[in-house]
Amino acid sequence: MEDKHPFVECATFADAIKNTGFIGLTTWHYINTPFFDEGFEGPPPNLDSENVEWAIGIVRESIIAPVGMSGGPIPDIPYVSLDFGRSFNLRLMIHYVGDIHQPLHSVSRYTPDRPDGDAGGNFYKLERREPVTEINNMHSVWDSVIYSQGQDFPQPLEDDVWEYLGGQAIDLRTENPESAFAEGELDTPYQLWSEEAVALTKEFVYTDAVEGEAISDEYLESRLPIARRQLAKGGYRLARMLTDIYDEMTALSGETSASEVTQ
Repeated sequence: MEDKHPFVECATFADAIKNTGFIGLTTWHYINTPFFDEGFEGPPPNLDSENVEWAIGIVRESIIAPVGMSGGPIPDIPYVSLDFGRSFNLRLMIHYVGDIHQPLHSVSRYTPDRPDGDAGGNFYKLERREPVTEINNMHSVWDSVIYSQGQDFPQPLEDDVWEYLGGQAIDLRTENPESAFAEGELDTPYQLWSEEAVALTKEFVYTDAVEGEAISDEYLESRLPIARRQLAKGGYRLARMLTDIYDEMTALSGETSASEVTQ
């Protein structure tokens, strides 16, 4: 539910609709790039063609040109507006850009004990830690930003929650300013974002962890900055993508672009 802060509140829309008749969009949240570990060698698995990387491209283009470049005139349908389609796809895009920056939305780890993969760490079980006792697998550890954000906030957002989230956003930008990223890193094409996540997973996600045991304090302390940096990177890239979309939309309509407005 959205109220005073729809742009932020709608970020969970893609998850909320999965169990309300949109189960076909489930694979749009991830891409299970194989990570062969512990000496395992197997044939490359068949990947879902409709994955998060593909989905970002599809919803992006559906915002810019909902009927396609050669789709003809927009039909006059009073109960389904052009704005509805763009709004729906914008909600998906915000969520998917976040998903792809969580490393385990880009990887499935294959080992001799798990030759069919661990589904992005969902099958990599861990002992629960207090006080966030519902987190019991590696995927959830990284979804929760290494246990630091284990709670869900009821929507619409209450004023105190909005203030808390605003503080978190400021902290993320202070810890990870744009200047802290390599030249051109934030402008990397979205088709390459999952490759970054795979590299992060191989270096940091499974190392220093033991399946079936609790995550150590040392793991938490060393991985939390990495997860928070990914959050900041995803936010910066989302802002750039939104600016590019606006510029392309206005170029099609002949209006003033966002780049021209800010000059």
